[in-house]
Amino acid sequence: MKKRRTLTVEEVAESTRRVLVKTAKLLLEGVGQLPSSVEQMQVAIHYRRALTDAEYSQLAPSWCSIPAVHEAGHGLILEQGT
Repeated sequence: MKKRRTLTVEEVAESTRRVLVKTAKLLLEGVGQLPSSVEQMQVAIHYRRALTDAEYSQLAPSWCSIPAVHEAGHGLILEQGT
């Protein structure tokens, strides 16, 4: 039986990485505004966009009061402002 494991982003083909970035951007299409960034982490691509004032106003105050926790560190910046 073959052992299965999670591939790192660096192990996949460049064409697959481009698909990962495009898919991440499609998932947030119509949400947020600039600034944004695309980061390559060890096993994922992160696409971050700042929320608009209108989006912030729709968040529940109780949700906004939860302290932010960022445990993943910083990835390799692939793009900014896209």
